[in-house]
Amino acid sequence: MSAKNDRNNGGRGKGSVLDPGIIPSDSMANLTKPTLYSLYDEDIADPSESSSIYKTLSANARVATSSAAAPAVHRSVAEKVFSLIKNLVILSVSGILYLEVSKNLHDNHQLHASFTSKPVVVITRIQDWLFQGAVPLPLQQDWVKYAIEGVLFGSVVPVLDLVFLQKDKAQARNGDSTLFGILRIANAMLGVTYGIRKLQWSSSLQAAGVWGLLNIVLWLFFDGTPSLLFESLIASVGVTLGCVYEFDRSSFDVAQFLYFEDFYFLGFIIFGKLGRFLFF
Repeated sequence: MSAKNDRNNGGRGKGSVLDPGIIPSDSMANLTKPTLYSLYDEDIADPSESSSIYKTLSANARVATSSAAAPAVHRSVAEKVFSLIKNLVILSVSGILYLEVSKNLHDNHQLHASFTSKPVVVITRIQDWLFQGAVPLPLQQDWVKYAIEGVLFGSVVPVLDLVFLQKDKAQARNGDSTLFGILRIANAMLGVTYGIRKLQWSSSLQAAGVWGLLNIVLWLFFDGTPSLLFESLIASVGVTLGCVYEFDRSSFDVAQFLYFEDFYFLGFIIFGKLGRFLFF
């Protein structure tokens, strides 16, 4: 009886385990392989290959981490001097272009062409103070004053960044200032110039007020950082008050004050982003 039961259980229980000495046939292998096995290499289930892949990925991750943590290469004194001269030249040329464009920022009312070229009086005051009134003839040229103003505009925001922010936070602002972003805001300034010049304004106060609102929109769209807003606002108000001191205060009205504030605020936004791009 026991022998019969052993024969009946030959295909079940213990008998269901394959004899290690039996070599599986192709049909058995096809039944046990996954359906998509034929689409891959025969080494798809090779544990040694998987291990090598993980080792390669780990090695690449270590190399990337070590390269990212590597200290920056220190530049020589000559390279630093060359970089400084290059940045000053770029700011000088940008200042000349900016002030030339500003001559078209008028509405043919109180903001006429001769009035809108007055921002250079700030540089004139600085020159008179430095040279005690005996300013050399080459420095009296308008384009020289424009170049100096470009350097000052481009240096104010980076300096204020270093004063009010930590150095690493100030350098992090470089991610907000790219060459493409500077070109976009410069193109937007050309649009503002065309609008103020060509549109029919009921008064100069209306033109200056709309320009001020556009400046806020430009800041939100092209930068949006609170540091640039407050730094540009502080610098523009300070320079505008200096301009008011130069004019006859009895004939200087709100529209003219807003014009200078708008002009300098937009200038500090553009040159602030340019200065961050060049110096950080």
